[in-house]
Amino acid sequence: MPPLRQKLVLVVDDTPTNIAVISGVLKDSVRIKVATNGKKALAIARASDKPDLILLDVVMPGMDGYEVCRHLKATPATQEIPVIFLTGVTDAENEEKGFEVGAVDYIHKPFSPPLILVRVKNQLALQSALRQAREDRDQAEELFHALQAEVALVARLGTMGELAASIAHEIRQPLAAVVNNASAGLRWLKHQPPNLKQVRAALKRIVTDSERGRDVIGSIQGMLKKGEGERARLDINDLIREVMRLVQGELKNRGVSSRAELADDLPRVLADRIQLRQVILNLIMNAIEAMVSVSDRAPRVLRVRSENHGDDGVLVAVEDSGSGIAPEDMDRIFETFFTTKSEGMGMGLSICRSIVESHGGRISASRANPRGSVFQFFLPTADPSDHS
Repeated sequence: MPPLRQKLVLVVDDTPTNIAVISGVLKDSVRIKVATNGKKALAIARASDKPDLILLDVVMPGMDGYEVCRHLKATPATQEIPVIFLTGVTDAENEEKGFEVGAVDYIHKPFSPPLILVRVKNQLALQSALRQAREDRDQAEELFHALQAEVALVARLGTMGELAASIAHEIRQPLAAVVNNASAGLRWLKHQPPNLKQVRAALKRIVTDSERGRDVIGSIQGMLKKGEGERARLDINDLIREVMRLVQGELKNRGVSSRAELADDLPRVLADRIQLRQVILNLIMNAIEAMVSVSDRAPRVLRVRSENHGDDGVLVAVEDSGSGIAPEDMDRIFETFFTTKSEGMGMGLSICRSIVESHGGRISASRANPRGSVFQFFLPTADPSDHS
């Protein structure tokens, strides 16, 4: 069955002769249903087998065509069905009224059979093209989001690669402590009598160190997870602490001291944990790298702070004591592929901006006083009345 033959056209007219003329013209090209008043027309339009097009008489007893069209356009299930008005009135005022209530075209009486068929075929072809365009747009958006997720994953992998040595150190430390405490516990057990107090203390230290190692591994797994996670109500301070644990080794290797100034009782934000963690890690790693060129005699200080931004959100700022952003680069710093690093891809800050904006927030950069840079982002709260 050709695609056009599958289309359903609803003809609404209170004059049997008009219905007969229109049905005779269309019967070999499309499927047809008829209604002789507005109430029946709305019932057919709302049925499971919805019409692809409605030919609607303007002047009918009871509910006229304008009112029927208003009902159709006010209902989500029927508002996309195109309506062509059938009318014997040709003045501009009535035609304007018809377009205002949602009609896509007019066919004037007395009918010209060839014109009816052409108008119907053109409208059905247009609707098919629009439907295909929407499907193509949706597929393109899905592809874009998939590519965006892949790029974000590549960026996370790159960042984790830079942190590999530091992370290995962070994992080795609790593992070494577990081994040492286990050995100590065994020695206390060999005493006669066994020193159970010392054994218990060693076991407690083993539990603490194991949890520390588990937290580091969990953070790594989260960063390497592909795709997007579900959005949930999060305590942003927890994410900051988690990222700060990950970069402790890097801070030590680079001779950078850190200060975390985290506000108490912050409202929770509705966010994707993986993506938000990536934003914080990117900003902190950029801050660390910005201080590499600073003289060894000058202090290298990383300052991360969170604060309540009134009743509507949370602000997170990452400040470094590096050389700062050049004035001519300030307007381009978040552009895709723009970088001031000799080996940079120019993706990190662009991804940060995309993530923050997709959460309804905003991100900005400025020069710090007396030197360095401040990158800060704002996120709206999950619920104005919800606090950690």
